[in-house]
Amino acid sequence: MENGKSMKKLGKNVFIIALGNFGSKFLVFLLVPFYTFYLTPKEYGLSDLIVMSVMVLLPILTLSIGDGLFRFNLDNQDRNKTFSSAIGVWLVAMLLVLVGVLIVSFIVGFYILTILVALLIAFQSLYIILQQQIRSMNYLKLYASSGIILTIVLVLSNIVCLKYLGLGVNGFLFSQVLAFFVGNLLILAFGRVISLFSFRDMSKSLLKKMLNYSMPLIPNSLLWWVLQVADRYIITFFLGVGTAGLYTVATKIPNILYIIHGVFFQAWSLTVLEEKKENQSSFFAQVFSAYSLLFFVVTAILLCMIQPIVTLLFAPAYHSVWIFMPFLLLGACFSSFSSFIEVSYMIAKKTRQLLLTSVVGSALTMLITIGLVPIFGVLAASIATFVGFFATWLIRAIQMKQLRTMQYKGRFFGTVIVLLIDCIYMSFSPNVNFIIVLSMSLIVLLIQLPTVVESMHVFRALLKQRKASKAK
Repeated sequence: MENGKSMKKLGKNVFIIALGNFGSKFLVFLLVPFYTFYLTPKEYGLSDLIVMSVMVLLPILTLSIGDGLFRFNLDNQDRNKTFSSAIGVWLVAMLLVLVGVLIVSFIVGFYILTILVALLIAFQSLYIILQQQIRSMNYLKLYASSGIILTIVLVLSNIVCLKYLGLGVNGFLFSQVLAFFVGNLLILAFGRVISLFSFRDMSKSLLKKMLNYSMPLIPNSLLWWVLQVADRYIITFFLGVGTAGLYTVATKIPNILYIIHGVFFQAWSLTVLEEKKENQSSFFAQVFSAYSLLFFVVTAILLCMIQPIVTLLFAPAYHSVWIFMPFLLLGACFSSFSSFIEVSYMIAKKTRQLLLTSVVGSALTMLITIGLVPIFGVLAASIATFVGFFATWLIRAIQMKQLRTMQYKGRFFGTVIVLLIDCIYMSFSPNVNFIIVLSMSLIVLLIQLPTVVESMHVFRALLKQRKASKAK
């Protein structure tokens, strides 16, 4: 019964967030072929490198205060104090950004690119804090709709800046800046957060507690981005920014898995942290069983489709990138599994242990990438991504005893082995046979078929429970 209530709440949160997020994320995905037509591989590689670098800088500058804000709001802390303290950290961070802009302008001269990067840091970091605030207040509809509006602005601005004005990298960045600016305005207008801020409500003692929670997440966030970003820098160093641009496009199809995970994780963390129950092993196992089923099936389907998708959507200069995608897809799978377990650390506030698991995964990825990219090229980076995420997941699963409570271990690891064989075949075979790839995907579906049936039984039971509660 308790699991049924938790599952019902999770389903509701997933539905609301997915309603807003899938539309916006799909529009962003459709921008990829647009970028490949209006940006050269070199321009796209540089643009992506800048955006990813900003993502790395954000947790350092803001001390990951958004995570602390969300977590402490769920502990029923005074929202005026938590929000005001978080904005105080953001204001200090913006002073540092201003100093950085002045120093860079003095050393290398004034460039519009420098201003755009600074504005992107300012607006994106504020957007993260505002979104965490309204998510903790359960304003999920505003949380989702702000993402949709942001994406629409991003798409329209990109069309104007790249297609009609031909602004290149500057146009790409300006679109990002404008989108986050509008997203912030929307939350400030409808999120009832402005009234929460006051300099008098900034609490030194509360901020210290929030930072004790959030600061260990800084290196965790950084290391997580190392797993996804460092390979681009290494490829740029050894093979050039043009090749890095090709690799960037190769990561876009696997991003479908990250989109699915992003929607689920927002609802998952909100549901579990609100209930604050550390001993929910059966609930966790049940959810992970359905969660892994979804990711395995989507991965198997995408492996069959990546060649025609790349040919259909991307410009001819990018048609060769499909060969890097199989291991990136499997890496995205285990990245999502690793992130699923993160919630267990967050409930127990064991952020330092969480950090250590990311250190191991990141170090492994870096070693393999640096060692093998100069020899084997871009494919080595995609393999390193998979190995790093798999190692991170395995350590977390052992540490948080997930392997002990996991349902259907045989099906899980059997599916992993089949997908791994499929990835090796697609990446290293000189002539990939579609029938073989399709057969591998069908084997995955057959292995997971019993889990599909069992998940349907759970879903029907929840529907009956909902109808019974309505009848009362």
